[in-house]
Order: sequence, then structure tokens, then C-alpha cells
Amino acid sequence: MRSWWLCGVPVIAMLVALSTFAEQRWLAGAPRTAALAEVLRLAVYWGWCRLAWRDAVELRRGWTPVARAALAAGLVTVALT
Repeated sequence: MRSWWLCGVPVIAMLVALSTFAEQRWLAGAPRTAALAEVLRLAVYWGWCRLAWRDAVELRRGWTPVARAALAAGLVTVALT
């Protein structure tokens, strides 16, 4: 549960910053830097997702599948955007 709240908020802030930076780099005509930022964004989410997935078993009964579905949906969203 700690990984969700204690790490989740800074991770989301980092994902927004990396996404904004990548978009600015695409518009500025620097595709390599933009692609690197996108890969880094996916790696950051993947690392946090692994922690949160493992910690999801500590939730109250019935909430583990909900938390894991949200994590999987987030991973798909990060990968596709």
C-alpha cells in the first residue's frame, strides 16, 4: 500500500514532466531526445508498477484485482501515449 501512495504521487509527477519534455522535444525537431524521454517514462512506470503489483496483495479482501486492473490499464495507457 505504501508504494501506491508514497511512491505513486512522485512517479505521476515525473511521468507528467517526462511526457511534457518529450512533447516539447518532438515539436522542436529533436526526435532522439524525445524518444529517449518516452523510453525513460515507460521504464519509470514499469518499475513503480512492479512495486505496486507486489504490494497489491496487502490490500483488503477483494481490492487486489481492482488495484491490479488499474495498474495494467495504466501501463497500457503509458505505452500507447
